[in-house]
Order: sequence, then structure tokens, then C-alpha cells
Amino acid sequence: MHEIWFSMLKCLREIWKKIFEKKNWKISLDPENITKCMEEHKKAAQNTDVMNKLNDKVNIKLDPEIIKWMQKDLSENLQFETKKIEHTLKSGQSETLDAPFLKVVKQKLDNQINKDVTDIKEVEGKIMDGKNKLCKSSKSNPLKMVDQRVESSKIQADIEQAGNKNIEEIQKAKTSLTKLLEDTDADKISLDIKAMKKSKRKYLLLPMAKHLAVLDFDHTIINDNSDIMVMNMVDKKYIPKEVKDLYKCDGWTVFMQRVFEILYQNNIPEDSINELIKKLPAVCGMSELIKELNLNCNYDVIVISDSNSHFIDTWLDANGLAKNISEVFTNPAKFENGMLKIQMYHVQDSCKLSTRNLCKGQVLDEFIEKQKMKDIQYETVIYCGDGLHDFCPILRLSENDVACVRDKYKLLDLVQKAQKGQYLDDNGIVKNLKCDVCVWNTGYDILDFLKQKNKRCVAKCI
Repeated sequence: MHEIWFSMLKCLREIWKKIFEKKNWKISLDPENITKCMEEHKKAAQNTDVMNKLNDKVNIKLDPEIIKWMQKDLSENLQFETKKIEHTLKSGQSETLDAPFLKVVKQKLDNQINKDVTDIKEVEGKIMDGKNKLCKSSKSNPLKMVDQRVESSKIQADIEQAGNKNIEEIQKAKTSLTKLLEDTDADKISLDIKAMKKSKRKYLLLPMAKHLAVLDFDHTIINDNSDIMVMNMVDKKYIPKEVKDLYKCDGWTVFMQRVFEILYQNNIPEDSINELIKKLPAVCGMSELIKELNLNCNYDVIVISDSNSHFIDTWLDANGLAKNISEVFTNPAKFENGMLKIQMYHVQDSCKLSTRNLCKGQVLDEFIEKQKMKDIQYETVIYCGDGLHDFCPILRLSENDVACVRDKYKLLDLVQKAQKGQYLDDNGIVKNLKCDVCVWNTGYDILDFLKQKNKRCVAKCI
């Protein structure tokens, strides 16, 4: 019953072995190999050695209903698996060999073991019924009854042996699969549909496509502005007009440095600031989005924010997301003698859509180029933001990418103008968006949008 699954897993292990021996991801399975594999599956599924041995060695045959039931079960398994493989060959549809898929396989193996145990018990029950019938019908001939009991015991022993062998082999397959699952966590694998269509060979085993998720921090990951929340720890009367005017003249970072100095002068301790940051609420579903993209969808996740490194790192650590974030690009900050000191991330004057201390579009481009030098290329980039300064990186996204724009925030107005061809830069040039746009209220909205987009992409390829 399990032969097809076991054969498929055996092939999978051989491919995996070749990958690690040759350190070459482009290992292929052409149609001839797959057809040969199908023939082996058929032979395995049609194997009735156990039945033949039982029929040859005993005088009393198994109940015909038992034989019919076993043969029907084998036939249905064969038809199901054969149709599945043939459909894959004809349609060119891809099967994913990443960790979630392998977990499904493992679950099926568990189910198969339980089914085998149930099958053996059911056969045992029918044999016992047969024995009882034989005892009743053979009272007139004690010698014949003894002979029948001996032969029935042989039948039962053979079936138990065959069943135990099945379970043993499935357990071995499970052990190998568990090891394979552990190895797969580091490098997820998938069958690339486009490569299959263009290639003369039917299947190409390639590295799973890599993606990039870029998130703002304030009002995107958390549901507040971290700077404003910390500023509110001191009475506004302690922030004079000349300090407020710094924002207009020298920018937000210079203004916030003066605010941190005022907090220090008013004896607001470091611990109080840290506790406030840790307890800032996340946007609904945003933590789940970050974990899902990073752990299950092969995304690198980075943060680009005009907040500061101390606030962001403190919040990510406290909320269990630090391990899911590859890098944070923001204004560097740290406490020195009880006062928080902040510096500009960089100084730029080339981008009029951005602040003097941080052009998010420039940071995004530089990160992608740095990754290319490491031989990492992203098939898709999604950018999640809410504010005016998130517009610059969104304009740089391509047709494959997604701009995730928070509903009812300032960024949405700019994006909608650009979608209609109504946004003009300082030189009067129309700026159009190339990427898809997802308008969201929660992280779950973004997840749903990406799932639907993925389904559309697969449909185009098939």
C-alpha cells in the first residue's frame, strides 16, 4: 500500500544526495527517468507475492472477500498515484519540495502507518471469524480440523510479517524525511515552472525564488509614532518655541536630539523610556505578517525608518521579532550617561521627496545592489509604509513588486495621484507607478493580497 510513497521518497533522497555531492542546484529529471519511475511504481503496486504464497502453501484459501478487498485497495492506490504523476507530466505543473510540502508528506506517512495497522487488525479479525467457522464445520473430522488450524495460523503469520515489514519501511522513510526536513530549513527548494516550460527537459531543480519585504517602523510595524510617544513623557511647556523651530530649519533628527536632552534635564530615566517603547502596540497582524514572510515564504525582511536604532532594536527584541529582521536602516542612537544621543543616517540633498538625513529609496537601491554582489537576487520586492517619505522607494519598484500603502494615511493620496498619472515632480515631470498596489489596514490584508497575487502568477505560467 505504501510502495508508491516509498519509491518517490527514495528518488527524492537520491536527488538530495546528488545535490550535496556536486554542490550544483541544477540537477534535472527528464521525462525518461520519470516514466521509468512510474513503471517501477506500477510493478510495486501490482505485487501480489503475499497472496500467491498464501494460496500456494495452504489448503484452505483466504476468504475471497478478503482477497478482493486487498486487491481493490492496491488498485485504487495505483490509479490515484499514476493519475497524479501523469497530470504533472502533461500540465508541467510544479510540485514544491520545500519544508511545508515535506511536512505534508510526513503527515501522509503517519496516516499510512495507522492505515496499515488498521488493515492488519481487520484481516486478523476476518481470519479469526474464518477459524471459528472452520471449527464448527470440521467437528466430524478432528484431523482435518487440526490441519486447517495450522494452515490458518500460517496465513495469519504471513500477513502479520508483511504488515510489519510495511510499517518498518515506512518508519525508515520517515527517519530519512525528518533529516531532509532539517536540511531543507536552510535552503528551500522548488520546481521552477518557467524553467520547465523553456527547457527541453521536463523538470529542473532550482533554488527557491528569493523575495524582499521592506517595512517602515512608525505607523507600519507599530501603531504609534515612537518619537512622539517618548516626547509626550515630558510636559510640552518644557519644549520652547526655538526647539520646535529646529524641525523646520534643520530637520527632525536635530529636533529630536534637543527633545532627548530636555528629557534628560527633566530626569526622565533610560529605563522609563525603554519600558514605554517595549509596550508600544503593534499594528494588528503585522507581527504575523513578518514571521510568515520570513519563516515560510523565503523573504528577507528589512526595516527602513526615520526613527532611531535604539527604539527599533528595543521594540523588536521585546516583541520577539529581532530574529526575523535581516537588517535595520535608521538613524543610529544609543544612551550615553543616561541621555539618548542620535545621529543622522546620512546627509543627502539629491532627493526632494525625502528628508535630509534619510532617503529611503537610496537605501533600498543600495541594499539590493549589495545583495546582488553576494549573488542574491530578489524576484519580488514588497514595500510597506504610510508616510510621505515612503513615496520615494515606492516609485522605484518594478512591475513584479508591490507597494503596500496604509489606508487613510498621507502616502495613499500620493500613490493614488501617481496611479492616475496626476503626480508631477518638482521639474513638472509625471511620475507613474509600475508596481501593484495593496491598500491595507492590517497585516492580514497584506498576506491575503500576496496570496492572491501568487495564485495569479502561477495561473499565467501554467
